[in-house]
Amino acid sequence: MKRVTFKFNPALWLNNKSLRACSPAARGFWADLLCLCFPSGHLTVNGHPVSDDQLARMIGEPVKSVREWIKELGEAGIYSD
Repeated sequence: MKRVTFKFNPALWLNNKSLRACSPAARGFWADLLCLCFPSGHLTVNGHPVSDDQLARMIGEPVKSVREWIKELGEAGIYSD
């Protein structure tokens, strides 16, 4: 069986000051998103971007938390639209 992986550099993760300034919950959410987006680089369901509700179900957290973490990560410049 072929393993499918992606490179992860712990030093970059730990030394990104913007990311480190985010809450542990937001950082964990970001790690989940990185995994969910692998290998295509984006997250869709039936060819459409996932909604906040769908994403909340995928990670098993309340939609309110998901929206807070998306906002927190965006304000920290961790991702761009």
